[in-house]
Amino acid sequence: MACVASAVMHRFDARVGDFRIGLLFPHRRQVIQGLACLLGVADLVVRQFQIRQTRLQGFDYQVACRGFARRRKMVGRRRVRVKLLRDAVLNVRTDVVYNGIDFNKFGDITIRSNSGNKVEMCMVGSFGLTRNQLFVCKFLERLNNQGVDFHFTFVGIARKGEEEYLEECMIFCHNHKLDERVTFAGLRHDIPSLLKKMDAFVYASRLDTFGIAIIEAAASGLPTFVNDWGVMDEVTQHGKFATLYKSNDLDSLCSKFNDFLAHRDEYCSRAIEAAKEIRKTYSIEEHIATLNRIYREVCPEKTPSN
Repeated sequence: MACVASAVMHRFDARVGDFRIGLLFPHRRQVIQGLACLLGVADLVVRQFQIRQTRLQGFDYQVACRGFARRRKMVGRRRVRVKLLRDAVLNVRTDVVYNGIDFNKFGDITIRSNSGNKVEMCMVGSFGLTRNQLFVCKFLERLNNQGVDFHFTFVGIARKGEEEYLEECMIFCHNHKLDERVTFAGLRHDIPSLLKKMDAFVYASRLDTFGIAIIEAAASGLPTFVNDWGVMDEVTQHGKFATLYKSNDLDSLCSKFNDFLAHRDEYCSRAIEAAKEIRKTYSIEEHIATLNRIYREVCPEKTPSN
């Protein structure tokens, strides 16, 4: 029976501290979760299921342990938790566990020089209906009409089945004479080094679950501009870590960005301080420590080895 329970699990090689973790996907029966814990295949089983609604998308995780009556829900952001509780979906304690990022690959926080006149900017993210690169293209047209000297790099490829959106963005830039100012770089594997060369990061989204690209840009010490979508408002701590503009409002973004152009030293100084806090808040070390704490509360009989 233990072999059966193990076979239907996704994997059991994952560990967090002293805990052997099994990952169970939505289509697996919950009874397997219980069997795995009771038969000793895993100390803890994390069962994943996805929540999708008009203005909500995220992942929720249920944790079970041996004698699996003790259950906890972990969600990736507070808005998901509030929505779930409001709808009475959950009847157990809920914990918010943000994504963890390994910031070592980004090196030291970059202190930017404002000696150059040209503003180098970028956005990182796949092209599709969840993001809004076309809105950014329209913003760039405004900057060009203002006479701002800039270059913008879009990093990312089109999502499968949404190639037309990338083409639409490229056609817009061509029709508005932005070919020399905008680069569609496709897939890049050197994002940390690319961010170090930038003066600002501009992002527009229709739907995001966490916004890792935003966190990575801001953690690099880069002045970051993002629309006030609920997720972004939360992960930036209501604009503490980035400059928020009104979603789908070109006037709002242009106003915020023009203020940046007029006070670049001030924005860069704030970005350095924000980067220091972000690296503490969203580090992989903090993520693992939070998971360890929750797992020990769920499974207190597991004795730590250190």
